[in-house]
Amino acid sequence: TTTTSTSTTTIPALCEDIPSGMGMDSSGCLEKYNGDTCVVSCMGAYYGDPVELYCDAGTFTGGTPKCEKMKCYEGIPDGFDNSSCVGSEAGDWCSVSCLPGYFPKSAIWMCGEDGILRGTPPVCERLWCDETFLPGGAGVNFTSCSRPFAGEPCLLACQRGFVGEP
Repeated sequence: TTTTSTSTTTIPALCEDIPSGMGMDSSGCLEKYNGDTCVVSCMGAYYGDPVELYCDAGTFTGGTPKCEKMKCYEGIPDGFDNSSCVGSEAGDWCSVSCLPGYFPKSAIWMCGEDGILRGTPPVCERLWCDETFLPGGAGVNFTSCSRPFAGEPCLLACQRGFVGEP
């Protein structure tokens, strides 16, 4: 009688199709073999739900996370022209400016990775109206228009002894 014996050696298959993309952290999926699991998540200025992957016959299954760049919804200052900051994403710079009727000044703000807009607002000073452009002439009283701020009304009147419509 002859006896033959065979031995089988199973070599685990390494999963090498590690998912990657903007803002994706798949570092926990390195050196994974059949039957191993790992989690792929979003990192830094990106957000999204993490996904657990399973290594099966040398291929990861389970999908990939949808990582989206963080948008800034907090910290947008009121009382300024902040239109360039609306819809800004993490890492973006935008300008915050004084409103019409103020000396034109602006400041640069940044959208942080945490979704908060940060910066120092400009110091806005009101503009004065130039009195040389007021209508004048005999009988016009414009004392209530002495140094009005831009955008404020002032009332012209007839001086005592004169008649007319303001």
